[in-house]
Amino acid sequence: MFDMYGMAHTASYKKAKALSESDLATPSTFTNIAAYSKLKAYTEVAKEKHGEAYNPLGKPIDPELVMISGGGRRHGAMAIGDKLIRCDKTLPEIKARQTSSSPAIRTRSRPVNLTIEVSQGLFHSCVISMIITVLTRGVGL
Repeated sequence: MFDMYGMAHTASYKKAKALSESDLATPSTFTNIAAYSKLKAYTEVAKEKHGEAYNPLGKPIDPELVMISGGGRRHGAMAIGDKLIRCDKTLPEIKARQTSSSPAIRTRSRPVNLTIEVSQGLFHSCVISMIITVLTRGVGL
């Protein structure tokens, strides 16, 4: 399920390829920044629970981790694979069972906030490249 969700948001179905760990490292791989954010949050929570070496690719998706990484069922929908996977527990029930070593429950980012983050990152990289260009041209004078 994790792999299929990721593949569905990396390219059109005609160009889709198997998802790799390097694909999860860069948001530009994905056609939808919200999908990238959800996969990244799930991966981080899974690594907190199972250890840093854990790779969710090719493994069954854990519905409780989807609830934790996506902040529950916002408007009744789970963050990843809504209606394809089922979690019998509610977020308050999961919170009640958590210990201090359990992954923290995260809030799901709003698409507008994700867009602002990407725009700021692009702006900063453009400014840095302009400064480098100006400095390198100034050195030759």
